[in-house]
Amino acid sequence: GYMLDGILPRPDILLNTSAPCDASNMMYEFVSQKFKIPLVVVEAPYQKNERGLKFAIGEIKRAIEELEKLTGNTLNEDKMREACNNSNEAIKYFLKLEELRRLRPMPDPGWHRPADTIFLIQLGTPMAAAYFKSVYEVVKARADQGLGVIPEGRKEKRLAWGYAWMAYDLPFFDWLEEEHGAIYTADTLTYMPFDVGFIDTKNVETMIEGIAWRFLNMPMGRQTMGFSDVWVNDFVNVIKLFKADALIIAGHMACKHFWALNKLLSDEVKERTGVPTLRFEVDMFDKRLTPGPEMRRIMTEYFKSR
Repeated sequence: GYMLDGILPRPDILLNTSAPCDASNMMYEFVSQKFKIPLVVVEAPYQKNERGLKFAIGEIKRAIEELEKLTGNTLNEDKMREACNNSNEAIKYFLKLEELRRLRPMPDPGWHRPADTIFLIQLGTPMAAAYFKSVYEVVKARADQGLGVIPEGRKEKRLAWGYAWMAYDLPFFDWLEEEHGAIYTADTLTYMPFDVGFIDTKNVETMIEGIAWRFLNMPMGRQTMGFSDVWVNDFVNVIKLFKADALIIAGHMACKHFWALNKLLSDEVKERTGVPTLRFEVDMFDKRLTPGPEMRRIMTEYFKSR
């Protein structure tokens, strides 16, 4: 829409991965055809194993070759190493933050999850590394003092979110904490497995392999581009890791992956963890489907019933 209105500058080249969803893929294809912009797609493998890793490495190499032909430039190993070092720095502090979120009381507020998502998308930039480092230092200082984010006198409740946060209502996170003592711990956009590892920056080959492994484990793409047990197992792990008291399955209406999985995820989580679930429909970006007041009504009714 921004490109059609002339607000967003038209790029010379579009670079896209096929994960996580068809909707984003179609957006890139539409822009490519509408404005006659070349599109380079890195296909995501279905398996998260050695075969999938080998495929991802091949896709990244092919994309590099295509970009070199389109730009007339060659890959700059030093700049690639700089980006990988920034990425490693960001992931180091991100994983430390995941550790801190295991503490009681929880020292990391829920509204950090949208910001975490924004900077996870920017891995490789100095901004992402600086963000996660600064947030870690603030949260670590709070943890060292035994401070949580839930108002004094309220019992802390921990929520795992089976899909993603609501972009149209960011004050919702503060409301959960202040009104119900409930903290938003993680979702499909903000959970990274601890074995995601760090990129070996020895040479181009090791960096491409590290980027490929990171690619397979990025939030949401990891869950949607694979068998349903990846998504289920991840949220069983999230619930156990952060000691969640409930799994909130607010499903984005446009995500066919999630609606195919919705009931299976709910049943498996309840069976394997004993944690209750709540399922309802939202649109991550469009408040008309489930407006903020209605979302608050749903959550209030749920907490009253527990």
